[in-house]
Amino acid sequence: MCLILKKRFQSEKEAKRAFGDPHIAKSDKIVYKALGRQLSKNRYKAPYRDFIFERGTHYYQVGKQFTSRVTLDSDDCRYYRLKIDRGLHACLTKKVAQNKGHVERMIIPKGAKYFIGKFGDIVTNQLIFPHGK
Repeated sequence: MCLILKKRFQSEKEAKRAFGDPHIAKSDKIVYKALGRQLSKNRYKAPYRDFIFERGTHYYQVGKQFTSRVTLDSDDCRYYRLKIDRGLHACLTKKVAQNKGHVERMIIPKGAKYFIGKFGDIVTNQLIFPHGK
């Protein structure tokens, strides 16, 4: 899975510079995560990479938090886009997430780094799957 940054850039250098400047959550941010098969009451298997999400868990992206690449914008090749490959992915609205599977509410905690995508998606270095619904 890959997030394409919403913002377009005039140069490859400008796009690369944006990678070093993620948003920082000023308060907890509600997001929605598309999950795959439910394994038990509190455990779900993610549709990508077979990752298991469990209620009541705070997830951190370990190691290199984000990885990226710069590509030409497919809509207008005069511009560049930044693609974020690695990180914890979610969606800004439930509607966007519903197109991808079973949806659960999650939280990007205050202080977490994140990027907003072109298609209503988001990638972060921290994600909380709260208890209950």
